[in-house]
Amino acid sequence: MSRKALDTRINRAISPALALLETFKLAESLQNNLLNLSSKLSSEKTHQKRLEKLLDYMDCVDQLNEAINSICQVVEPVIMRLQEVVEFISRTKAADQYRTQRLREALITLKALYETEVDEMRFEGLLDQALLNMQDEFEALLLKLKHRKLGDLSHVQNDGDESDDHLDVSFELGSELEIEVLRRISNILAANDCLDICIDIYVKVT
Repeated sequence: MSRKALDTRINRAISPALALLETFKLAESLQNNLLNLSSKLSSEKTHQKRLEKLLDYMDCVDQLNEAINSICQVVEPVIMRLQEVVEFISRTKAADQYRTQRLREALITLKALYETEVDEMRFEGLLDQALLNMQDEFEALLLKLKHRKLGDLSHVQNDGDESDDHLDVSFELGSELEIEVLRRISNILAANDCLDICIDIYVKVT
């Protein structure tokens, strides 16, 4: 095999592997961001500002979910291609020892990340915890809107004139920001196979 053909074969294996490692780094950075946003969210007491921070939190959840999905889609074929190249150059001694060792180290690193972190990121890590948080936030906001509506009804019933002919009351379902937060939460839960939980929460609250 010519040097050019060998380099092409190695590059076709190593380029996706390096891109995958960068995605792992991105996922780690997003998880750190998620922790920081969660801390800010839990300490915020003002309803309006808390809703705004919730949107930032959900943006980070979406980005982390996208990064993890990207890793899951490509990790196995990337490792397989890299392993084939490592086995080939080890068997044929087509590359120098230093280059072969670097490729082996890259392969070992990817395998370790795949075996120890991928499933944890998907099912036991911060993304899973964020989805649980979203469920709590969804229920809490629905309850807040329900209590607000009950308060409006109580005010109307005590208003003196209860004639249906003269009753002209508009009940607000929620502010634009509140509705947007509920919509975003339901979309995130639905995208992560939690739509049934979202519906159960809505039925329980309403």
